[in-house]
Amino acid sequence: MTNAFHLVRHWFFCMREVLSVSCCLVAMLTLTGCQTSPINEAQRAPDVQEVSIDTPGVAGATCILTSATVGRVSIVTPGAITVDRSPEIIVANCSKPCYLAASAMISSEGKRLSNGSVVYSYPAKNTVQLLPAKSCDAPAAGNTGSPL
Repeated sequence: MTNAFHLVRHWFFCMREVLSVSCCLVAMLTLTGCQTSPINEAQRAPDVQEVSIDTPGVAGATCILTSATVGRVSIVTPGAITVDRSPEIIVANCSKPCYLAASAMISSEGKRLSNGSVVYSYPAKNTVQLLPAKSCDAPAAGNTGSPL
């Protein structure tokens, strides 16, 4: 009986040691886990940015911006929109009565960071040049513009 008692007692002491070593390992791994340093977080570019559109000399033009990133958004110039950073091209189609419609492609530029990731940025200021039409045939009041 004494022999069995010593065996059980020895087993409990061994398990206690294994448990204490395991707890120490878990605590060390938890304390040294995936923590982001404040310096890296401060250097990280935001996921969105503002993109402005202007039609110099022709304020009040309507621009339809389309891309996979923005979908289809309408703004009046001069105006700005907040977009997700993306490698997608944004197409701006601008128009105003008495002016020829014009469009521009807004391309982002990728910058590779030291950690290997890529941050895309669109130009902050973009212009679309609208030229005056040779004739300005504004619809008469009450005319819906529809031939039907």
